[in-house]
Amino acid sequence: MIGVGAAPSTPAARRASDRVSGTRARQLQLHLHRHLHLERSEPAANDTVTAAPAAVRLWFSEQPELAVTTVRLSATGGGPIAVAPLTRDAGADAPVVAPLRGPLAAGVYTVWWRSTARDGHVSTGQFQFVIAPPGSKAGAK
Repeated sequence: MIGVGAAPSTPAARRASDRVSGTRARQLQLHLHRHLHLERSEPAANDTVTAAPAAVRLWFSEQPELAVTTVRLSATGGGPIAVAPLTRDAGADAPVVAPLRGPLAAGVYTVWWRSTARDGHVSTGQFQFVIAPPGSKAGAK
């Protein structure tokens, strides 16, 4: 008799167990991919830019519910940066746009986002980008 959590003892039982485990893993992957996730951003995660952006743009795997989406921005060693109300650019694959209220100085910035898609599942994430000091080149770290 095989106890709960015990490994299958015969080759046939191990193959059957592997098939079940593989099926469960694929189901979990499909389940996770159904939920909203960040596909890309502008500025990109971990990017170094030479000019301060006027807005942060976020492209998601599906259209987020804008009414419950939040984007926060802060500078390392500093306080929060004011973000204007979120908008969505036109088009089917349009990003969520977080206009920034005021210019950003050179430094490291962290973007935090939180959103919900139609399925009601809350998704969150964060990433950083760098604004290089004047005279620096993008990509230099």
